[in-house]
Amino acid sequence: MDHAALAQLAALSHPDVRIVLADEPFPDPGAAHHERIDLRGTDEDEAVRRLWSGLGLGTPPPVDGHPGPRFPRLPAVTNVAPRYSGFVGRDDVLGTLLEELHTAGRDRTPLVVHAASGWGKSETVRELCHRFGSAYDVVWWVRSWEIPRARRGLHRLAGRLDLVTTGDGASPELFEHLSRTDTQSWLLVYDGAESPDGLRELLPTPHARGHVLITSRTAPATPGMAAFALPPMSPAECRAVLAEQLPEIDEDQAQRVGQVVGFVPLAVRIAALCLAERAAAHRRDDSMGEGAAARAAVAHLLAEYRTAQQALLERDSAAPPVTVMVRVARQTVLHTPGAAAWRAESRTSDALGWLLNAASLLTGRGMGLELLRSRRILAELARDGTTARNPGAPRTPADTRLPDEHMVSVALWALSRVGLLDVDFDRPEQPLGQHHAVRDAVRAGMEPAERAHIEHVLRGTLAEFTPDENRDLPADWAREVYSLRLWEDHRPRVRRSLLRHLNALSQRGETADRARMLDISERAQRAWCPEADDPSPEYLRLLNLTARAHRLDGSYEQARQLAEQALRGHRRLLGPLHPRTLLSADSYGAVLRSLGRFSDALFQARPVLEGLTLLLGPQHPATVQAERNLAFTEALSGRGPDALARLLARFRYRQAVGGEDDPAVWQLADLLAWVYRTLGRDAESQDLLRQWLHRHGDVAAGTRLGIERGLAISERRITYNSARSHETVYGYEKALERDRRVLAESTSRFGAEHLDTVRCRFSLAADLQALGKHDEAEHEARQCSRALERTLGAWHPYAGLAGVRHGVYLRATGAVEEAEATGRAALNLLQDRLGDSHAWVSAAENSLAATLAAAGRTEEAVALAERALRRLRDLDMGHRPDGRRVGAHHTWLTSRTTGSTPPAGDFDIDLELPGI
Repeated sequence: MDHAALAQLAALSHPDVRIVLADEPFPDPGAAHHERIDLRGTDEDEAVRRLWSGLGLGTPPPVDGHPGPRFPRLPAVTNVAPRYSGFVGRDDVLGTLLEELHTAGRDRTPLVVHAASGWGKSETVRELCHRFGSAYDVVWWVRSWEIPRARRGLHRLAGRLDLVTTGDGASPELFEHLSRTDTQSWLLVYDGAESPDGLRELLPTPHARGHVLITSRTAPATPGMAAFALPPMSPAECRAVLAEQLPEIDEDQAQRVGQVVGFVPLAVRIAALCLAERAAAHRRDDSMGEGAAARAAVAHLLAEYRTAQQALLERDSAAPPVTVMVRVARQTVLHTPGAAAWRAESRTSDALGWLLNAASLLTGRGMGLELLRSRRILAELARDGTTARNPGAPRTPADTRLPDEHMVSVALWALSRVGLLDVDFDRPEQPLGQHHAVRDAVRAGMEPAERAHIEHVLRGTLAEFTPDENRDLPADWAREVYSLRLWEDHRPRVRRSLLRHLNALSQRGETADRARMLDISERAQRAWCPEADDPSPEYLRLLNLTARAHRLDGSYEQARQLAEQALRGHRRLLGPLHPRTLLSADSYGAVLRSLGRFSDALFQARPVLEGLTLLLGPQHPATVQAERNLAFTEALSGRGPDALARLLARFRYRQAVGGEDDPAVWQLADLLAWVYRTLGRDAESQDLLRQWLHRHGDVAAGTRLGIERGLAISERRITYNSARSHETVYGYEKALERDRRVLAESTSRFGAEHLDTVRCRFSLAADLQALGKHDEAEHEARQCSRALERTLGAWHPYAGLAGVRHGVYLRATGAVEEAEATGRAALNLLQDRLGDSHAWVSAAENSLAATLAAAGRTEEAVALAERALRRLRDLDMGHRPDGRRVGAHHTWLTSRTTGSTPPAGDFDIDLELPGI
């Protein structure tokens, strides 16, 4: 779908809209509110069942036994990679190619699709497999740039078909099976053959139901093979590709760009990405409008293309469009935010160029990040431009300051933004790839000495490399740190190792581990503290880690001081747009949240997400975590709908990419369920948490306790808002039983004053109140208030929340005067800390109104309830259960002033104490 169609789909809000996923994800965040029907990986019967169910049509009718159209998907026996979502156009080419393939089959010959590198042979054939693969029983992809690799591919196919193979991978039985016309229909794709003629001994005999397709840079040289020359893109297809990245480009500009790059698909794709980055730079740095930025970007691209083309022609006899565009992209990447961040890290090191060269010398079909983040690579990136170009220069000393590990991801993302690499952080094991034509162009552009030096570094790195970043800490690690006084070592690599281990220690969540971590951190602070006003990056990261530990330990003011000091230091040392600076700001925002300064935390969180998205892309783990933190802060600040839209988009994106059982999907469940509850969508919260328990009920106790607590709150509120009175007692007792069990386990695990324990007690008090046990509820609420005042402080918004509910329970026990004093103090606190545009303030006003009515001061109560109702309507929550409850309360209070007094219900809003 193009941008206009996506915008129209995003604007639709009708509940009957469905997005059907047939063979690829649809992760567009603008359409996240539409329900998806996922038919991927299903057979015909299951697909029909899901489609009927998703459309609300019930059970599909039984089939009559006559064969009908096949479900448009790849067959069960296939290894074809997922569809390339960026494929545009080529409909005429695909139609002609299909006809030629069938003709070649009838002539019992293979069909060779040939064109120069970068013309889209593999992508076109893969699209053909996805569009027309349902017509075959077998669609098999054989990587064929090396004969042994092709043999292995055929060997795997024989295994899938349960056929006998020989030791070298050859299978006469396979070829005999495929050559028969009375067996399964099949399509074999031999991709990337150096010479089609060299594959003859590995080809079965094609026929009308079995087809052989070969992609190669060269046409067949001998008879017996049909040939199909892949044409260049049409002008309309070229413009469609360019408009995917730069919607403002007009037809004339697209035509000029297409003509310059010869309408070669890969060159057009790289040009589109470069244009988008150039236009973004003009809008960002030169304050240009969209049209002016597009014109300037096209002019820059054409000028740089001519310069690069002339430089190549002075050295070689030819200048292929892809090779020229690789040179243009290497210049364009210098204008990206990632390049600017690297200049803040080191003004002399060509880190982006070095990493591009290194990635091109490694395998191009799936690379991991750990090797490129290793200490030896970071040391190489720390070399200045002179030593980097001099292979004989001495190795970087061990005490040289190394770049931040995140900067490798920054560089790789910047290179991907101009088409020099493919980066997909949704594949954490192998997030990097590179088109072989780009790889060949980069390799050809390296000087022999430069290439020899990079290969030497990579070989040495590979020999030394042991990916131990995620290894569990040994039981005696802390004792060894104390024995060796590791914090006294001044070498950056030793300090970084200590920081990684301290971070792992802080993740454990146990009180003893946190105390040990704080002790080591404080010793390291004294040893690493700079004498002048020039802290090292390791010292600043240590401050952030220590601040986090203090925050988790409840020492919030101390955490704020350390986090603020770290943020100031990062901004001074690395600049505002550096990943470590942004992560430091995120850490500072977390401390501000803990202190109840939600608006200040929101002020920090928004630029963090924008900056990390620019530098690392939207799917990098650091960006995803920042997005979650922003959503949490938005919800705490009273912006629940914004938070819900953000979390739902991420939740559905992960479902679309990784499937419903993807662990990354369910990491969001607890936070998403809480946001659901803030908006009164308790049934959706309950359903989500039940699904989580069904899938992950055996995980760590701390996470499970949070899920159980959320379930108890959802169950109680669903009962509270239900019109079926006969189920009331059962629902409340069910929530009470769950809350008591969770409270006991939380107290045993974390202690009585840990916030998670207080949250359990807060919910337990509401259960007791709902069951009419008012004295017990008041006792639990008083304990909550005291614990929050001791840990968070008397002026924290959470103390105000506790005061609101404590006032409700005091009123229920008959202590109306004390209830009014407690409720009014809570209202004043919440208004002072949160302002008037917050649902918690409405809840406080509504409960205080009920207390005033109980004291016989009905007119004051009406005014307060009316204010609460007006605020909820302004927040678009008047139609939610809480808004309806306040509306009913206001109606009842108004009827009392006119003499009509219907039976009073329970009009208080059931509040929840959030985490921090």
